[in-house]
Amino acid sequence: ILANMSHEIRTPLTAIIGFADVLVEESPPQLREHAETIRAGGGRLLDTLNSVLDLARLDSDNHELHAEPFDVVGAVRQSVSLLAPLAHKKGLALHLEADTPTVHVRQSSSGLDRIITNLVGNAIKFTEGGEIRVSVHSADTYFAVRVRDTGVGIDESFLGDLFEPFKQESEGHSRSHEGTGLGLAITKRLSERMGGDIRVWSRKSQGSLFEVSLPRVAPGVTGAAVAAEALSGDGAGVLGTAPAGWHAQAV
Repeated sequence: ILANMSHEIRTPLTAIIGFADVLVEESPPQLREHAETIRAGGGRLLDTLNSVLDLARLDSDNHELHAEPFDVVGAVRQSVSLLAPLAHKKGLALHLEADTPTVHVRQSSSGLDRIITNLVGNAIKFTEGGEIRVSVHSADTYFAVRVRDTGVGIDESFLGDLFEPFKQESEGHSRSHEGTGLGLAITKRLSERMGGDIRVWSRKSQGSLFEVSLPRVAPGVTGAAVAAEALSGDGAGVLGTAPAGWHAQAV
């Protein structure tokens, strides 16, 4: 039902955005701002629709992610490079580090790309000055990706609701940033579907650090039982040292 509804909404919405693109290019200057508003509003609605549909799919029992062999460092580098222009536009430094040149895994490359896109995109959105550091770490049976920023940070009282759908720290007329509050909910579900977990440390006005730990072999693939055992033990917590004075939330 949701897929059919999304099709009925997406088709006319795509047409609206398309005609808005034409109007932006061809309208006289006094009308161009209105056309840009229509285009931006349509794009925001389409993003919301796609996020709601993605969340519904991840909550569905029959949704499966396709595991394939790939290099995590290369995949993360590609995902980060696509977001670099957004960071540079805000004057932010965006760094990528890895403790080894390659990390070969058998996982969902599309799932990892969505996780990195969500976390780095959020870091850019909520950081007005300073830098964002993305780092890749590896162990025998798992790997982890960390995204640390120097942004607004998260209040300790909100950490428990951080991964709930449609929840945002600033709401109503006092909202400081646009968004649906679905990005982190999707990121958490993706991490779990890929056999891993996500942790966060933050301090208001000082920044946030998100860490996603995943098995090198996805659940359901030969060798996944060993990877899952490592994640359920101390392995996933090797990187989980909280920055001094920062509040932590593991989910």
